[in-house]
Amino acid sequence: MTNNKISKSLILLTLAVSVGLVSCNTTKKMVTPEVDTHALFRDGDTTKVDTTNIADIAWQEYFTDAQLRSLINEGLEKNFNLQIAYSRIKQAEASLSMARGANLPTVAIAAQGSHTRLSSGAEGTKVLGYNNSTIFQLGFSASWEMNLWGKLSSQTR
Repeated sequence: MTNNKISKSLILLTLAVSVGLVSCNTTKKMVTPEVDTHALFRDGDTTKVDTTNIADIAWQEYFTDAQLRSLINEGLEKNFNLQIAYSRIKQAEASLSMARGANLPTVAIAAQGSHTRLSSGAEGTKVLGYNNSTIFQLGFSASWEMNLWGKLSSQTR
């Protein structure tokens, strides 16, 4: 009867370990499609030449009126949509640098000092002198997280 229980528990343990190992593969490889983006941009397609294009001229040179330039500049500076877009770009850059920094090891250094002064008198009531004790400590630690399940690489993506 005990042999039967041992074999059932061994089968259950083997099944649990095999299911656990199969479930370790949590991420799939990303497949990026190959798209020719060369002709999608302004200077990508060199076969077409547009001579009447004002997109190559800076707006400060195109508009010659000083008052109009100051109004356009003020509008650009106080545009909430542009400010929000700029702050989102900065947030995305910070998130990307944090995700890239997670691949690097973490290093910490700590220093501590303590000074103790005790009375050397009998029973602590008579002061005949002092015993001084000074202790300095310096600590160092380093840690690094392995990217076993693809958590760090998916954050970078």
